[in-house]
Amino acid sequence: MPGRATMMGQALLEAQPSGRSKWGALAFSLAQLLLIAAVDYFSGYEVQIAVVYLVPIFYAATRIGRPAGLVFAGLSSLAGIGSDLLAGERYSS
Repeated sequence: MPGRATMMGQALLEAQPSGRSKWGALAFSLAQLLLIAAVDYFSGYEVQIAVVYLVPIFYAATRIGRPAGLVFAGLSSLAGIGSDLLAGERYSS
């Protein structure tokens, strides 16, 4: 049996905001992701701001839908790894 918090989260994911464009939400989520990736790059690999990548993922999932949230989760992971690599971090494997 799902808890109250789970039901509230599901209601947020299923709610479709009226009067808002999905293309606008997509553009805003992408702009957020690019801004966070730039901040992550310029802050260097010593400063980890990975939790901030959850903001565009959550926004895309609630405004556009669950598939968009999954796509932004993948894009966020690529952006985080890419910014660390460009900033000078070397991964052993």
